[in-house]
Amino acid sequence: MKTGGVGDEGDRDSYVAHVHSLRIGQIEISDCMIEVVNQSKLDVDGLIGMNVFRDWLVTLNYPEGTARLDPLPARPRNKFADTADGEYGDDLPQDRILPPELKDWNMILSYRHDLLLPARLQASKHVHYLILDTGASMTNLSTSMANEAGKLHLSPAQIIGISGKVKKVYETDLTPLTVANLTLSPADYYAYDMTSISHNNGFEISGLLGLPTLQRLTIQIDYRDNLLKLNYDRKYDLVRF
Repeated sequence: MKTGGVGDEGDRDSYVAHVHSLRIGQIEISDCMIEVVNQSKLDVDGLIGMNVFRDWLVTLNYPEGTARLDPLPARPRNKFADTADGEYGDDLPQDRILPPELKDWNMILSYRHDLLLPARLQASKHVHYLILDTGASMTNLSTSMANEAGKLHLSPAQIIGISGKVKKVYETDLTPLTVANLTLSPADYYAYDMTSISHNNGFEISGLLGLPTLQRLTIQIDYRDNLLKLNYDRKYDLVRF
């Protein structure tokens, strides 16, 4: 296989392998298929997407440094999802629901393994989509989106991803950014050409919402119905990483 991501050095060779089990905290997943990437320049041993836990309601509490899995809200019976023998088929296509306890959550897009959050810069009315990326060491924007904030400045910063180094990195001036239900304080954002990432995903990607932003939040995710809530508490605004 070929695997691509952030960086301008091209896709990496990869292959799929089977492992008997994988333990993460108190959760053990059996009969796992994993993707192994050759010559990765990342300084971690691997990446795991939260979609692995899509059968639960996922809460990532960065201020407390915890991850919690809870049962999803009960779904009403759908007669169109009944199987031939009368059993209820949870794995069949069903309508999204918005349970009363999640009524203030945001509807987001889920594409392959990515969660795409609606976002816009204060200087623009255009809505873009950022990947919620817990593995990104910074929040980055595509140059096409960042240009809406004003003039970009060439940056000496080095950004390295699965596909190696990014050739040209730019930086915005201080600008407010609204993502889902939160408006973030004005910040400088790094920007670079994300065309290859968009091509690999089959969907236009305008940025990565990374760890410096996420570490200040509690994130709740319902993969079943593509719902998400970002929670910010000023009393627990910690910089952990």
